Amino acid sequence: MDQEEFYYSEQLMKMFRVGTTPKLMQVLEDAGIGYLIDGDKKPFVFRSVIRDLLQNNSGGNYENIRKQVHNIER
Repeated sequence: MDQEEFYYSEQLMKMFRVGTTPKLMQVLEDAGIGYLIDGDKKPFVFRSVIRDLLQNNSGGNYENIRKQVHNIER
């Protein structure tokens, strides 16, 4: 595996418009997105998981997934 196969916490925070690791983990869990934890206890996600989610639920548009996740009650 190489690093380009994953979205790391910093990228995910920007993608889902959150500012803290606990909030990011909650958003991922609420959205049903499985994640792994790195040595710093920060989540990271296979790019394929996000790609599949976009293709199956959002028409392949990152803005749609941001809106979907952003609308989850926090």
